[in-house]
Amino acid sequence: MGNAHESNSKWKYLFYVVSTSLLIYFVYGAVNGVIVLAGRSGVLTFTGQAAWVACASPMLLLLGDIVRYSSKIDMELLYRKIISYTAYTAAVVIFFYVVIFL
Repeated sequence: MGNAHESNSKWKYLFYVVSTSLLIYFVYGAVNGVIVLAGRSGVLTFTGQAAWVACASPMLLLLGDIVRYSSKIDMELLYRKIISYTAYTAAVVIFFYVVIFL
């Protein structure tokens, strides 16, 4: 059982680093006025208001990771999963809202 907890601890830091890196990249791009995401078939750019709204997506990913993996938050596992999956879902919805509508 200790081994499973240890591997979970390693993954938690990876999720924190990825979410924090995305948040820093998005905020840096929003401050500069443009967020550029390269893809296979082209480049996706967010400018102006869309760039700032897009910053909510990695912020919610980080929030979901913190709620799910932080031992300092005293909450039952079921509530942790519900809140973290709600944050993940909101992050995806906001990102696609920005891509489609803004």
